[in-house]
Amino acid sequence: MSMALELMAVFTLHSLAAMDMMGADPSIAAARLVWDWIERGRLERFTVRDAFNALRGSFPRVAKVRETLEALEERGYLEVIEPPRDGPGRPPSPMVWVRPDIARQWR
Repeated sequence: MSMALELMAVFTLHSLAAMDMMGADPSIAAARLVWDWIERGRLERFTVRDAFNALRGSFPRVAKVRETLEALEERGYLEVIEPPRDGPGRPPSPMVWVRPDIARQWR
């Protein structure tokens, strides 16, 4: 029985790696791209506009960046905060805060 469980563990890891390589979930691939950018820069906070400008080659529109940040937020990596809108003109870009316990590890 223990050998069968070990074999299942190997099969599970292999299937997860194969699905990842096939790009089974494009939102996960996009989330990894954004998270890699955050980790490389050790960013504790940034704006959605900052992320879009840095990753413009990978994301054609700000809406795609927003979707990806929301996916990371759902998984508990960060928090997107909409600033209040005061007055006319373009609204300020939402702030993104990386979870403090994750950011502390980068110091």
